[in-house]
Amino acid sequence: MNNETDLRVSRSLDLLHRLERTAQEFSQKEAQLTTDWRNHRYKANRKHSVTTQDVTEKLEKQIQAVDAQIHEEADRLKARYRKLREAVERAQTQSLRSLPRRIEQARGRWLGKLQMQRIRLEREAGSAKQVAKDTLALTSAELSEQQKQLKGLFKKATAAVKGYPGFTKLLQSETATIPAARPTPEHVAEKLRQAASRVEAFQEHFLPKIFSTVPLFISMLGALVVGLGLAYSKGLDQGGIALGGGIAGVLIVGLFVLYRKGAQTGQSDAEGLAQALSSAQATQQQAVATAETHHQQTRDALQAQFEADTARLQKQWDQADEVGESFAAAAKKKLETQVPRLFEKIAARLQDRHAASFADGEQLPRALLHAFPVVEQHHGAVRRDQRAIR
Repeated sequence: MNNETDLRVSRSLDLLHRLERTAQEFSQKEAQLTTDWRNHRYKANRKHSVTTQDVTEKLEKQIQAVDAQIHEEADRLKARYRKLREAVERAQTQSLRSLPRRIEQARGRWLGKLQMQRIRLEREAGSAKQVAKDTLALTSAELSEQQKQLKGLFKKATAAVKGYPGFTKLLQSETATIPAARPTPEHVAEKLRQAASRVEAFQEHFLPKIFSTVPLFISMLGALVVGLGLAYSKGLDQGGIALGGGIAGVLIVGLFVLYRKGAQTGQSDAEGLAQALSSAQATQQQAVATAETHHQQTRDALQAQFEADTARLQKQWDQADEVGESFAAAAKKKLETQVPRLFEKIAARLQDRHAASFADGEQLPRALLHAFPVVEQHHGAVRRDQRAIR
């Protein structure tokens, strides 16, 4: 019984001794861990402090550099603004100085334009007059050729009716009505074709053709010669003379009958021929007078138009001083409105560029400040709400 009790006590003491030794070991380990944690924290805080100081110094240097850059950019933009403003002011001054010269140039351009218009009008008027003259010459030449054709038709008609004095008198006395419309060479040509067809139609008559070749008087003399010849062949006795006279009388009567027959058959064609020739002649003469009248009217119209255009140009020429004054007023008004607008535009552009440069400078400090949490996390700094792991 005692042995068991001693054994239990011995085991309890041994356990107690082992528990104390274990507690002592745990206490030593806790002290070592605390020391290690404090050392680690000290190193981390020190390293964090050094890193923060380096970042702060770099940040200050970069901020100073950015500020210097911003000020430099601002100075450059201001200098550029001053140069642009000075350039605008110089341009304004130069424009005001050159305004009299530019007024004279504008006035000269105005007068030069009018002078060119006048020259063009003179050329156009001269060209139009020359065209009218050439047209008259062509028309006159054509009418002259038609006059020759008309004379030829009169000659043919006279030869065709020369055996009948009445027809010849009809050709010389017949008159035609002048056409109401303004005749042209085409109208004359049509009249000449009608007259030529009338001449050809009259020439188809056999008896007028015979008597135009051998007139009635010559034919009657021929009949008398035939009668005398018969009488002479009979020995010029009473019977021969009676026979010759009878034959001559019969021939003369026959010729006279044929002559009257030819006059009757050719009367209507002769009248139509006389009418056609007279109408052609009247149309040709009226065409000549009309061509000359039309030419003169054309020249008068061209001259009147030229004088009206010249008067209009002269009126504009007299307004050259007003053109100069209008140009000066417009130029001054343009300067008064454009120069302030340019200044405002330059100032707005300067402000936009300055604002853009300032915004670029703000981006760098923000980026550097955002790096602080990363640095702290990277170095493992222990915050107040944290503790070391045991």
